[in-house]
Amino acid sequence: LTGVLNRRAFREELAREIDRCRRFGQPFSLAYLDVDQFKAVNDRLGHQSGDELLAAVAHTLRSGTRRVDVVARLGGDEFALLLPGTDGFGAAVVMSKLRGVLATGLQRTFGVSVSIGCLSVLRQAPDIDQLIDAADQVMYAVKRSGRGQLGHEVWPAGSDATTVVRGGDRAAQ
Repeated sequence: LTGVLNRRAFREELAREIDRCRRFGQPFSLAYLDVDQFKAVNDRLGHQSGDELLAAVAHTLRSGTRRVDVVARLGGDEFALLLPGTDGFGAAVVMSKLRGVLATGLQRTFGVSVSIGCLSVLRQAPDIDQLIDAADQVMYAVKRSGRGQLGHEVWPAGSDATTVVRGGDRAAQ
């Protein structure tokens, strides 16, 4: 439907990136995206429109990232984006750009937004489940604070380079 990786294939790519981080100390970033009010699109416009919405999100993510970046649909209306070799600052730039493009296109066409939780791993990468759960928790914090926003944290917590992004504003901590 979307032409991007599924959950299983994404987990395999993420495992490789975790190994690279542990072995070579290369940072990477993981974004967890959830389409806000997706069920309402299916209910209001029909399942074909819901499918078109999912395809539009996947297309936007693929076209707004590098060839080495990994885009996946984890299931339903949830997507993930893996940015190899990308630290907190680089991820903030990419995710802010994608958030803007998604917000404009999806709001105009479908009347929805996307909530994004991004986690940049600088060192000491956790295991796959911890990492996905942490990014998911950042995304759900965004949803609780008002949907259609971007939240960004750095792993391990308390790193000197922690970046937090809400909406279009960026503040270093």
